[in-house]
Amino acid sequence: MRSVARRSSEAGSVTVLAAAVLFLAGVLVLVAVDLLRVVQARARAQTAADAAALAAAQEIAVPAGRTPAEVAAEYAERNGGTLVSCDCAPNAREAIVEVQVLA
Repeated sequence: MRSVARRSSEAGSVTVLAAAVLFLAGVLVLVAVDLLRVVQARARAQTAADAAALAAAQEIAVPAGRTPAEVAAEYAERNGGTLVSCDCAPNAREAIVEVQVLA
């Protein structure tokens, strides 16, 4: 008879433990999704910045009648970003761009 009393007093403990574990798993999944969004936004920003810098460098090397900043802005927009700054003078040896991407 004592074993019956023990079982009835512990009957809901597994359910509470399972609910807590499922809640914790849900929180971890939400955190992982947010981290993946950040990583994806960073990759998009890197792609847009690389494309803008390469386009500006090409315009510096082989001028086609536009400023390197205009070309960099166009390529940044094509890749989902917005050109924030472009340190790319027409006779420079390098093109340094900063691009912003909204998550």
